[in-house]
Amino acid sequence: MIKNIKKISFVILVSLTCSVNAFNVKRFARHLLGDGVLYVVFPEIMNDILEKPEYYRAYNGYQDKQDNNNKKNEKSVDNQKITFKDIAGIDNVIKEVTAVVDFIKNPEKYKKLGAELPKGILLQGPPGNGKTLLAQAIANEAGFNFYTESASAFVELYVGAGAKKIRELFDKARNNKPAIIFIDEIDAIGAANRGIGGNEEYRQTLNQLLVELDGFSKDNSVIILAATNNADALDSALKRPGRFTKIINIPLPDEKARRDILNLYIKKLPIFDITPETMTILINRSLGFSAAELKNIVNEATLRAVELNAQKVTNEHFIFGLEKTEQRRNY
Repeated sequence: MIKNIKKISFVILVSLTCSVNAFNVKRFARHLLGDGVLYVVFPEIMNDILEKPEYYRAYNGYQDKQDNNNKKNEKSVDNQKITFKDIAGIDNVIKEVTAVVDFIKNPEKYKKLGAELPKGILLQGPPGNGKTLLAQAIANEAGFNFYTESASAFVELYVGAGAKKIRELFDKARNNKPAIIFIDEIDAIGAANRGIGGNEEYRQTLNQLLVELDGFSKDNSVIILAATNNADALDSALKRPGRFTKIINIPLPDEKARRDILNLYIKKLPIFDITPETMTILINRSLGFSAAELKNIVNEATLRAVELNAQKVTNEHFIFGLEKTEQRRNY
């Protein structure tokens, strides 16, 4: 049956009645059949895969490998010394989170006036605008250990596996307090429409997250941050009092922010030469770019300079980097 899986670029089709979620279908199909393409997987084919011992073993072996990779990729604040000085283009956001850091470091100053630190903070905004960097910086500025995981890693094939991973993450934070837990792409388990179709795994995973959030309600030594593209689309249970009650918006960079971000990365280069006119071109033509795409302009410029054996990164290289990034956006 596996030969009937048809290669279709950037498309995944999974019946709502299939017992396997779309994320694992894509991931497992890529593991079995190679990278570079996605696949249309029909339910009967996936069920056939899971029933065959060789494929079942292949999936388990793949899952073990993924678990080991996740352990290797676990980050703490000691490994990523990111501070607010390493982030540009979100000055107002930095001011807002600085108050949160001050609360974490000096809780008594706030408690004597009856203030309560929000246990869960949502960082909302388009991808590529520094939500993960900001979470790392908050942990470093506060002197907290930092543990992070993408919510997509909690989306598992077997019922209960996702909930188990959430428990393990929160247990790790409990055992290494003070700590900040950062859950990236929380939409993967927290979107309001995830419950449609009665998916037991999603329900159990979300419920376990809610239990863990409630368990930290009076413990200021563990803070939970999460990233989402749209807080309004999250399950209302996540936003109830005592859970994710504070939302910090991180928008796409405006003109000033784009200038600040480009300057941040350009000034890190050992040798460069860029005129004000070229900088203006970069800023004007990068309207709608994310912070990550602005960083990519500079990176593409440096790669071009190396390719041409240039002694420094110059105007023509920066324009090349802009054009390469524009091409990638239009692809």
